[in-house]
Amino acid sequence: MSTIDTSHYDKELLLSAHGNTNNKGSWNAKNWCLDKEVLILGSGKSIQIYQEAIIQYIKLYKPLVISLNIQSKLPSKFIDIYTSSSESKMLEEYVLYERLTKPLIISNRLLGKVLKNTTINIKKLWDYGLNISPNTFIIKKSECTLPYELSFGYALALASIGNASSISLVGFDGYKGGDDRQVRTNELIDLYKNQSTQPIIALTPSDYNINQGSIYANKL
Repeated sequence: MSTIDTSHYDKELLLSAHGNTNNKGSWNAKNWCLDKEVLILGSGKSIQIYQEAIIQYIKLYKPLVISLNIQSKLPSKFIDIYTSSSESKMLEEYVLYERLTKPLIISNRLLGKVLKNTTINIKKLWDYGLNISPNTFIIKKSECTLPYELSFGYALALASIGNASSISLVGFDGYKGGDDRQVRTNELIDLYKNQSTQPIIALTPSDYNINQGSIYANKL
């Protein structure tokens, strides 16, 4: 950690790392989760509140589980994939990447720019490119373009290009009032809905603009 100033967050780094539309990854994500339900784990308090129900849901329906946090509140044995597109999260969690035994989906180019001269050994790195451009959500087989560096948007792009049968969310509680994080996430969701047919449903309570389901509901 001595080689990186993790307290400094450079908002321009994400843009300078890859420009606007030309950061292709080396991994082809097309059909990687074909016809499977993808369950995305956020970091909201509902993960802990409904943890037992979430675990039972995973055991029963066997979705492909993607965590946006290496240090998830859910036990790692129930997680299949880790991912991140957030510069600040990479700086916070990169020391844990070498310990992962599950795949990490991340932009290798952006990670290299964030870590600079620091070398880490990631056992299973799936390199999916990331670009940032305002008011844009574009999904391609080896890269995506998002309006913000939100890992949620990155995970949505992965589930979409992978042709998941559906996308479920837990731990996406949201923020009250005019919180910028609430505004940005809802904007991202709206952009995603405009160009993807995969249904999204929140299985734990959420204040975002997404359909609300229940972690206790039985599937038909």
